[in-house]
Amino acid sequence: MSETVDTSAKTGAPSDRTRLRRYNWLATYDRDTINAIIDAGIVCQVGYVIDGMPYVTPTNHWRIDDYIYWHGSSASRMLKHQQKGIPVCFTVTHLDGIVFSRETTVVSGRKRHLISWLQNVQSTSTPADLIEIALDLL
Repeated sequence: MSETVDTSAKTGAPSDRTRLRRYNWLATYDRDTINAIIDAGIVCQVGYVIDGMPYVTPTNHWRIDDYIYWHGSSASRMLKHQQKGIPVCFTVTHLDGIVFSRETTVVSGRKRHLISWLQNVQSTSTPADLIEIALDLL
């Protein structure tokens, strides 16, 4: 699967929907940071709704230029419905550390994550397409 990543280099959130509400000074929206999070990850989660039921599928992903690809069987319910244009939520998270304190109620995580809402996801029809893309990069 692939979708164009619209991550223009802006200092603020691209939209109110993507703006971080709590601890917003920690948010970064520039293309280099977003690409680094995608590139450093191996596992992503793809969320979607089918017949009113929410699903989140963990799978592998990679990025080539402005496209994100994730693994999925061509026979899977996830990819069949995504080809119909359902909205998709693509997430990648890196847990860099856990912060503990002497107070048992104060625990925090140091993480980097990306949440992206996608529409009209395009399917890459065959593994040969991906092999051709990979060979072009060599």
